[in-house]
Amino acid sequence: MRLERIYRHPVKSVGAEALDRVTLAAGRPMPGDRIAAIAHARGEWDPAAPAWMRCRNFLRIANIPPLAAVDVAYDDATGDF
Repeated sequence: MRLERIYRHPVKSVGAEALDRVTLAAGRPMPGDRIAAIAHARGEWDPAAPAWMRCRNFLRIANIPPLAAVDVAYDDATGDF
């Protein structure tokens, strides 16, 4: 099997970032993939008490297709978007 391309989504359901290479580890998520999400105004997100929340609390391509066209990049070394 040959992997031709690999992408990650640093911000869940917003754009994609093409990678030249990535180091993967068995049983671990892809580094930098889906590490952030954008809560919408009607959501229940409380930044003072972060916890897992259903996807309905966040912006999603399923509801806002143009989000797929947003350019996203994440710097693994600095943690900057």
